[in-house]
Amino acid sequence: MNGRDWLNYHHLQYFWITAHEGSLTRASQRLRLAPSTVSAQLRQLETAVGRPLFQRRGRGMLLTDTGRMVLEYADEIFSVGQALCAALEDDGAPPAAPVLRVGVADGVPGALSAPLLAATSADVRLVCRRGGVDELLADLALRRLDLVLTDRSGDPAAATVMVYHPLGSCGVEIWAHDRFSRVGGDFPSGMASTPLLVPTVAAQPRLRREVDAFLLRHGIQPTIAGEFSDSALMLRCAREGVGAVVISGVQHDELRSTPGMSHLGDLEVASVHYFAVTIKGQEVPTLARLRAAVSRLSAMRM
Repeated sequence: MNGRDWLNYHHLQYFWITAHEGSLTRASQRLRLAPSTVSAQLRQLETAVGRPLFQRRGRGMLLTDTGRMVLEYADEIFSVGQALCAALEDDGAPPAAPVLRVGVADGVPGALSAPLLAATSADVRLVCRRGGVDELLADLALRRLDLVLTDRSGDPAAATVMVYHPLGSCGVEIWAHDRFSRVGGDFPSGMASTPLLVPTVAAQPRLRREVDAFLLRHGIQPTIAGEFSDSALMLRCAREGVGAVVISGVQHDELRSTPGMSHLGDLEVASVHYFAVTIKGQEVPTLARLRAAVSRLSAMRM
């Protein structure tokens, strides 16, 4: 029997996790093993395969052509394994509604995610989790999620594994408590004297870049009163009069219905795009409903 007649599936799992993590350090943390232990297991797998699976680049791990082929098979193997575990857990119980495990990135406001999830819930049982987009995409790659809603466009390096389905886009607006309403008549130059609430770069990198570019274009240097990864908390602070707030247009109904809040102006040419991310080759029937729900949201600036 040669090395390829039978692969050690523990070694294959270490490879699978390392490939999706992109780093020996992160893979070791996920596996709760020492990096040297994981590295040794990977070398044994490469010996069994007969070809290198990774190219080491600094602290990163880049897949070779053989590595990418092995990863495609590993994705299928561990997906089937997880399906088997789920089937065994049913233990003969009557079939329940299928579960749709959705990750909602921090940059996707509740004003958008709630109607989208409501549109998918007719014949599935939703399991929802909010978090950082990188963490959610890692769990999607490991099949712990079926779908991720995000405002971040796709990384070309992930194109062989993930598919980004465009849902729609909307404009970017600035709102503030009436104590700052004087700025509305002198927008955008009046923003220089107005404290500003903005999303963090980590939570909404595209929106934050749009805001920074707008301010630079107009020569405005406002006081940043707060940076938030939690958009709901940011809106709450805006309602309390802490400062003007930058939001995606999909949120303006939330503020328009709030007494004492005023629309100061829009960031010209700026827009936020939203995506549903799935694993390549995976069927998610609810995608059509997601797109239909987006088109029905009156706040969306398509």
